[in-house]
Amino acid sequence: MFLGDTLYEIDVEGVKPPRMIMEKMGGLNGFEFGPDDMLYGPLWFKGQVAKIDVDKPELTVVADGFKIPAAVNFDSKGNLWVVDTALGQLVRVDPKTGAKKMVAQLKPSLDNLAIDDKDRIFVSNMADNGIQEVDPETGAAKQLIIGKLALPGGIGVVSDGAKDTIYVADVFAYRTVDGATGEVSEPARMHADGVTLEYPMSRQGRRGDPVELVHRHGAGDRPQDRQDA
Repeated sequence: MFLGDTLYEIDVEGVKPPRMIMEKMGGLNGFEFGPDDMLYGPLWFKGQVAKIDVDKPELTVVADGFKIPAAVNFDSKGNLWVVDTALGQLVRVDPKTGAKKMVAQLKPSLDNLAIDDKDRIFVSNMADNGIQEVDPETGAAKQLIIGKLALPGGIGVVSDGAKDTIYVADVFAYRTVDGATGEVSEPARMHADGVTLEYPMSRQGRRGDPVELVHRHGAGDRPQDRQDA
């Protein structure tokens, strides 16, 4: 999605060459075929959920007004479920009318979801390195697994008297760790509404200098956030 925005059909036998179906859709991400044999998926950069007739091909918007829709999935009743990564919301969509209902308010940086044969909904969060089970009727969420860090990259230590602070470029979040207690704090996380942070990969800076995060997005690395150490 970030390095290309093209949908292909792949022959699982490897006999036929890949068939390009459509391109420049607006960031098609975690998709699924619906009961009508249409391909449903979120358009990350447009805040929409669309369906695609892969044979014509033709794209039709089903619902809009999302901040950053990341993935969709159907339950056994034909409801379409959408995770909004920026708002941290699990939303139920009527695929026929486009009507939306926010069922669960979770934390931002939602990544994907899966629904089992009992219609239990499992939602992953990239910044928390976690998975939650959500009751589709009540919206109640149960944390199944969570990590204090998600994908730590570069780290740096800044000493201020007797206090050591470890600055962590955690890829999906910017975090600090108290060197004495191990307590983790989170100044910012990826894709949260109102937050500008692009995949922090490493940390730059020396004692007494501002801490500078280097992020990776697309073709190169460049410094981004600074915090006085």
